[in-house]
Amino acid sequence: MTGWIATALSLSWLALAGTGRAAEGEASAEAAGTKPGAPAAAILHAPPPPADEPARFVLVRPGAVLHTALPPAGHRVRLPALVIESDSPQAAARFRLVRAAGDWVELETATLDPEKPHCHAPPASFAGLALRLFASAADLQPVTSRQIHVTLDGGGAVELEPGVPLSRAGDHWQVFADANTLTVDVPALPADGVGTVYAPALARAIPETARVLVPPSRLAVGGITLTTDARRSETQGEWSAGRDGGLAAYVQTSAPGREHRLSVTVQTGCASYAGTVEATAIGDAQAPTENQWLLGHSGRKRFRARAGASLRWPDGAAAGRTSAEIAIPDDAHLDRKRPCFDWPLATEASASDPTLRLCLAPADLLESPAFLSDQQVSVPKAQTRCQVTLAIDNQTARPAREVETAVRTAARRRLYALGDVVIAPPGEEPARAIARAHKAGLAQYRVDLRLEETVGAPGEMTQRLVAAKLIRVDGTPPGHTVKSDESQQIQSAGDAAKEKEALEEILDEAMRQMAEALRGEH
Repeated sequence: MTGWIATALSLSWLALAGTGRAAEGEASAEAAGTKPGAPAAAILHAPPPPADEPARFVLVRPGAVLHTALPPAGHRVRLPALVIESDSPQAAARFRLVRAAGDWVELETATLDPEKPHCHAPPASFAGLALRLFASAADLQPVTSRQIHVTLDGGGAVELEPGVPLSRAGDHWQVFADANTLTVDVPALPADGVGTVYAPALARAIPETARVLVPPSRLAVGGITLTTDARRSETQGEWSAGRDGGLAAYVQTSAPGREHRLSVTVQTGCASYAGTVEATAIGDAQAPTENQWLLGHSGRKRFRARAGASLRWPDGAAAGRTSAEIAIPDDAHLDRKRPCFDWPLATEASASDPTLRLCLAPADLLESPAFLSDQQVSVPKAQTRCQVTLAIDNQTARPAREVETAVRTAARRRLYALGDVVIAPPGEEPARAIARAHKAGLAQYRVDLRLEETVGAPGEMTQRLVAAKLIRVDGTPPGHTVKSDESQQIQSAGDAAKEKEALEEILDEAMRQMAEALRGEH
């Protein structure tokens, strides 16, 4: 594959940090009454790197204490431990380096970047946020600072990318590339190739014909077998080995070998490998998936912060910004005049987990259309271009009012949110709705939605089917079906609350499909 291009980068690398660890912090964010080391006030006066300098990154050791300001000011919070081995260099978290001086570094939370693949992903819990934080330089994880060719026992070799976690063990280095732990002699890694700061050296343009190794394939390199496609706890929203931006183990070249094996070169965000695999291990590339942690955070919250919103700590100091539109997790207690919220740092947050208190301007607060009234979403505005009427066929045992409320909520969230759509109010006579749309010069659509449901007993399965159609009422010819879609949901039966949530999910997906079709019409 020809999508990976190595680029030379000229950077001033930080010296390799010592092996000492920052002092233990509290389990949740609290005022920093003591400092882990003499604060290097010089960092506050150190100039940021030039705008044209490539971004530099660091890995912060698991369990490190982050600070919202240099101690004794600000608050501190410990990076939450992962469900995997918490002391392993593989559990380190990636941040962008802003500047460094003395014993301290200023960091910014990073995001996934498909165009600049890294070996290590950023903390999933900071998805959608670009926050400025401080950390002790002693908590930076040693990494490869440039591309390095490493010869392995048994005759094989790998080309390590910048940013691969390292650990010194006597006269050996342990190299944590993808899901592998490789042991090499100290001289195998040149002194100028080891540091605590790096810049990614890969750029990719994956063609449609890209081929990948299908998990759980094994790659024989020389006399050892490596894993290039194993994922860490993806369901917990944590990093996946070698998947930040690379998303897969991409097959660069392939040639027939012996005994149903292929000789291949494979590129991940961590390394380039040359070896052999079973012929059945190669498959088609999958489309990138959305950030599941960000989706999980979003849910169906009432309030959101707009992308690019400035964020502040509770004391008014600048905290950073939102890098994407995010859902505010504790909307029930939100003060709209001075909106502040607690952002959880654990993927399955509980009351005892660490949080960061963040504030934003009222003008950057968005309210989900799902929480508007039927009257509010039925009134045309200057930008309104079409009107949608909902026709609901409820074939479930649920009360008609309950189903209609769920359907209309999904329609407000997906259809009205398009910005140029109004939704006819419930119970309105079709002739009246048509007349109003005609008077306002609006295109007229109807969504026909049929819902079927078989709720299972405890230990059994619940099945749901939603059939939805988007119909152009005033088109040529009238009644033309623009989009027809069916969504099916099969899952273990739950309690009433979980069943209601599952119903809302499948209705939301149906309306998302209708919204995409409606967007395509205009």
